[in-house]
Amino acid sequence: MRRHNGKHSKITAYMGVEVFVVLLVLFIIASCMLGAKVVELMKDQENMVRLDVHVEVIRELEATAARVLKDGDSDIKKEIITLKEYLARLRALSGKVEKSKIMQKLKDLRIRLNRVKELIDQPPIITLAEARGFYFRSGRSEVPAGFEQSLRQSVIPKIAHHVRTYKVDVIEVIGHTDEVPNRGGSSNLDNQLLPFLRGEAVELQAGSNTSLGMARAAAIVRILNSDSRLQGLKIVPLSAGQAINLDGTLASGHGGNSQQRRRIEIRLKRSLSLSE
Repeated sequence: MRRHNGKHSKITAYMGVEVFVVLLVLFIIASCMLGAKVVELMKDQENMVRLDVHVEVIRELEATAARVLKDGDSDIKKEIITLKEYLARLRALSGKVEKSKIMQKLKDLRIRLNRVKELIDQPPIITLAEARGFYFRSGRSEVPAGFEQSLRQSVIPKIAHHVRTYKVDVIEVIGHTDEVPNRGGSSNLDNQLLPFLRGEAVELQAGSNTSLGMARAAAIVRILNSDSRLQGLKIVPLSAGQAINLDGTLASGHGGNSQQRRRIEIRLKRSLSLSE
């Protein structure tokens, strides 16, 4: 009877050890699962913190844009609206999709934020298009009286504002034409362009769209250089002729007559010495 009781005690003890081991394993598994859940929740919280940071950045960008862009820049406004919509969708998705997708969307958001920062730091291009009343006579480069008046009353103050805001010291004036061939005969720009830019009383004659673009840009440069509000700046004429579309791509060669493409672009830049 005693021998039987001893054997029973050993079996009971052995079963107790097994139960303990099983419980220990279950405890370890539960701990791991809980730990993973905690890590996941921490990642969720981290993602939400990142989203909140991006909200603050967007608010800061919006305030900067409102302060810097006195007359408003449509590209930046569009980008900021897009960012706000994108962020709203991202917040709605948080917790409903895989974390890898959230991280990818955060990466996309950072790219968009950088795009807006670049736009805010980049001076806007001022376009004087024939379709907006800034026109030259066909094949000519003389600036009509109404055109010059608009330059002095509205365009030059805008340029001066951007010069102060963006700390630029170079103004590029680029003449663009459409793709209708210029049949103005021979050009005298090789001999007369520099005297003209120095203010001498010479008349420029263009023999091609490229030389016409340069002659018109030079005419605008001469007016800008004569205005004390732009004193001390490097103002240079350039010509794109008929080569560049409105979106900056190369022309196809089949554009024909286009008021929009007959334009002057004014670009503001920082020289290398200023950038450094």
